[in-house]
Amino acid sequence: MYGQPGNGKTYLAEALFRVDSLPIYVPYAIECQGMIIKVFDPVYHHKIEPVEESATSVSFDAPHDGRWVRCRRPFIVTGGELSIGMLDLGYNAITKVYDAPFQLKANNGIYLIDDFGRQKTSPAEVLNRWIVPMDRRVDYLSFNTGGKMEVPFETFLIFSTNLQPESLGDEAFLRRIQYKMFLRNPLREEFVEIFRSFCASQSV
Repeated sequence: MYGQPGNGKTYLAEALFRVDSLPIYVPYAIECQGMIIKVFDPVYHHKIEPVEESATSVSFDAPHDGRWVRCRRPFIVTGGELSIGMLDLGYNAITKVYDAPFQLKANNGIYLIDDFGRQKTSPAEVLNRWIVPMDRRVDYLSFNTGGKMEVPFETFLIFSTNLQPESLGDEAFLRRIQYKMFLRNPLREEFVEIFRSFCASQSV
């Protein structure tokens, strides 16, 4: 999505997030090659509490595998603070546990890269990082020991920018982005209508 600042790009992404409200199941952690990767993050994964059982119930079986958490679909936003290192596994030398990158935590949800083109790293580096995942729906993450793991890439990826798309990436990458939405500036009459509608919604 591209267009001038203030034209509703982030608002539109949030509206897309509300389209599908079905819950998902997120693993607390995954194991690969003897390494533990923490996936569940309470900042982004909002747990849905189970319905309390009747007092007469005699069954204490969990409604689902306890290694998974039933939660709302994640909506993760990163902006100018995004660096290329944040898109790979983060290792905690004290706990000896890896932390999943944003795109893995956003699986079955939306990952919005806001103000794209204004990150600490160049747009070309970020775009090159996404070429394989967007094409094959799988991502490859690296351990600090040199090993790699394959994980599903099922996040709805959105780039939001106020720059022209052709200035951010080459044709090979832009071809992999199926939808390009231009949010133009509203006309004066449209702005007045939006302003009045919002005032009415706020009882002003």
